Amino acid sequence: MKYDLCLSHPTTVILIGNEVSFLSDINPLLSIESSIYKVISNPDYALEIINDRSTFNKPTEHNLERPFSNTLEQRRIIVNINTIHLELLNPDRFNRISTVIIDSDMQNINGLKLCTMIQNPYIKKIILIEKAEEQSAIDAFNHGLIDGFIKKDEKIKTANKLDQLIKKVQNEYFSDLSLVIQDAIKNYPEEETAFGKNYFRKFFCKILKQYSIVEFYLIESIGSYLMLNAVGEAFILFLKNEDQMEAAYHEIKTVKTIPQKIKQQLKDKKSILCCTLMQNKSLPEYSEWPKYLENAYPIEQSEFFYAISKNTCQLISSKFFSFKNYHDFINNA
Repeated sequence: MKYDLCLSHPTTVILIGNEVSFLSDINPLLSIESSIYKVISNPDYALEIINDRSTFNKPTEHNLERPFSNTLEQRRIIVNINTIHLELLNPDRFNRISTVIIDSDMQNINGLKLCTMIQNPYIKKIILIEKAEEQSAIDAFNHGLIDGFIKKDEKIKTANKLDQLIKKVQNEYFSDLSLVIQDAIKNYPEEETAFGKNYFRKFFCKILKQYSIVEFYLIESIGSYLMLNAVGEAFILFLKNEDQMEAAYHEIKTVKTIPQKIKQQLKDKKSILCCTLMQNKSLPEYSEWPKYLENAYPIEQSEFFYAISKNTCQLISSKFFSFKNYHDFINNA
């Protein structure tokens, strides 16, 4: 992953083509790991759905505060990372359209022409082309009209290529939505963070695969995330730098009620206190610290340590709709 994402979750992918089009044939072959697919044979109806202005709102909008200012030059944006994960409680998040795939071989309208009629600035556009249309597709890509194209091939091969491209443009979609928050973190030098660093991107990608994560939300600017797999099992990836690890030990080294073994684990940086000050919650009482300790591991090529915790009750106080719940719902509808 070469993107710095503040959030990501499964989205809806619209496939536009004639009922007997190539897209209809390869739809059942596409991966359902992180996407819901809807095939629409009527381009006008597809545009009506895609260009619905109510879908233009970014899921990160509620994380931005704009304090009143009398002058344009003094206007500021305050980024509230603590609320990004609240998107998890939005049952409509999987209905968000991230990508449109268009079969160039349609009656009455050219695929590239249809792309020019898509008004939503965040949606990514992929077009399926014949070999003779390659130069037109290259020109459209270079001019930013489309975000990718694939030449039609044998159906399984095309589906595999399309899966890879969909995953790429979905990451680009969430990267675009994360830009303001990315900049706020990277331009705040007072706080050391792993977020945005190459070593962290590689590390985080491994974590996502290891735990079969399909959606995640940044909860701390240092690089801590709330993560969920398809069935809704939640994990928190906690990051701490060396100063924070040492501070945790100095916080309790003279507290008599904490066993010496626990103190030594913190001193040796073998454990991380896995709790967050989000939602106005305070740190647990010292007597409760052992419940919040998880094994700490160093992140290669960095000064950071991490731990994975399943103690997510401090973040998730309500039931939420998992991706599996959504799949079951639409399959039984």
